[in-house]
Amino acid sequence: MPGLSRFLQNATPDGAHTGHRRVTRHVRAWLAAGAMRRAAGVLGLAVGVLGTVGIAAAEKLPKEWYLISAEYPPTARATALAIEEPLAAKLKLDRPGSLDELRAVQAQVRRVVELATPATVSVELSDSLGSGVIISSSGLVLTAGHVTVEPKRPLWVRLPDGRRYRGRSLGVNHRVDSGLVKITADPPAGGWPSIPVADNAAQAGDWVIALGHPNGFVKGRLPPLRLGRVQMLEDCTLSTDATLVGGDSGGPLLNLRGEVVGIHSRIGERITSNFHVPIKEYREDWPRLVEGRMTGVPDGEDPAADRPLVGVSLTSDARGPLVSQVFPGSPAAEAGLQVGDRVVGWNDEPIQSLAQLTRLAALAEPYQRVQVLVERAGESPPNEANRLENGPPQRLNLVVWLTRVDRRFPGLASESSGSQAGSGSDAYDEDPR
Repeated sequence: MPGLSRFLQNATPDGAHTGHRRVTRHVRAWLAAGAMRRAAGVLGLAVGVLGTVGIAAAEKLPKEWYLISAEYPPTARATALAIEEPLAAKLKLDRPGSLDELRAVQAQVRRVVELATPATVSVELSDSLGSGVIISSSGLVLTAGHVTVEPKRPLWVRLPDGRRYRGRSLGVNHRVDSGLVKITADPPAGGWPSIPVADNAAQAGDWVIALGHPNGFVKGRLPPLRLGRVQMLEDCTLSTDATLVGGDSGGPLLNLRGEVVGIHSRIGERITSNFHVPIKEYREDWPRLVEGRMTGVPDGEDPAADRPLVGVSLTSDARGPLVSQVFPGSPAAEAGLQVGDRVVGWNDEPIQSLAQLTRLAALAEPYQRVQVLVERAGESPPNEANRLENGPPQRLNLVVWLTRVDRRFPGLASESSGSQAGSGSDAYDEDPR
C-alpha cells in the first residue's frame, strides 16, 4: 500500500520520514485505545493518531475550563416573565377572541423577544454553522447535536450584535440531536446574556416563539421571530408549526414566559410542521452533556468503528508501562502526560502491565474522562559534588479527556484548513483555534 506508506511517513510529529517499522512499534505499544478490539484495525489506528498530530490549538484555553458544575438548571442572567392572569386564561383557548386579546398576545411576544434576542447566538464551526441559545451567565449554550457533531471542537459563538467569542463543544447526543457548547472567552461584567429553561414540558396547543439565525448570521439583522403552536409532543420529539429554515438548527423554541422549551432540530416535509428537541432531553442527559460525552454517532458512521484515542506511545519494563512519546494536541498532551511517566493507575485500578492497561483503555468510551495515575521522576538539589540525583518519584492524578480515532482519509480538508462562504457573514475568515 504505497499511498498509505507515504501518508504515514509524512504524518509523523516532527515531519521526519519514517518507515512502517517505527510506526508498528508505536502501535504495538499503545498508539490508541482499542488495539485489542480489532487486530485488523491496527494500521487504521496509526492513521487516526498520526493524522491528528500537529493540530495543537493556538488558543489559550483557561485552565480546566471544562470542569463545569452538573447542577441543573444552570443559573441564567434573566428570569422568566410573568403572564397576567387574563391573558393566561385566554391563551388556553383556541385563539384570541378580540382585538384587545390579540394586542395582549402581541405585547407578551414582544417582551419575550426582547428578553431572548441577546441570548440567541450563531454557532460557527469550520465546516458547519447553526444557532444556539445561552442558558447560563457562565456561558453554557444549548444547540443541536448535528451542529457540533462531536465534543471538544473549537468554534465561534456570535452574539446578535456581531461580536463573536471562542468556544468549545461539550457533550452531544446523536440519538435525540442534543448538544452543549461552552463559551471559553472571559465573560463580560455580570455574565453572559442568558435566559432560563422551562421546568415543565410544552403541551399540545401551547403558543411558542422560534428564534434563530436562518442561513447564518447576517450583519444588521436580529434573529427573526416566528410565532406558532405546539402540534405534538411524542417520545423525544416536539412538533410545531413555527417555520424553520437552514441555519435555525440549535436555536431556541420559547414559551410566552421566555423560557426555553425546545431546541430546533429538523425541518419537516411541510413548512407548517417542524421538529425540536424537548428541553426534558437536555435535563435527563445533563451530566453527560456537561462532562463532554458523546452518545451515539453521527449519521452515516458505524458505531462499531468508533474507538477511543489517548495519544501516547508506551514501552514497558519489569515495573510496568512507561510513556515513550506524547503526541502534540492529543488528550494525553492536554492532560499533562510527559515522556518518562510511569502509568500506575487507570480509574482507580492499579496497573501492573502494559497488556492490562491496553485492555482497560480498549473498554473506554470515546470522549470519556479517565483518571490516570502516573509516577514522575523527581529531582533532588545538587550535592557536594555539584551533581543532580534523582529524587523520589511524584504521584500525579491526571484527568485525560479521551477523543476518538480520526477516520478521515488523506487529502480531505482538516477542521482548520478552509473556509466556507454563502452565510452572508465573515463566519469563516479565521479558524476558531
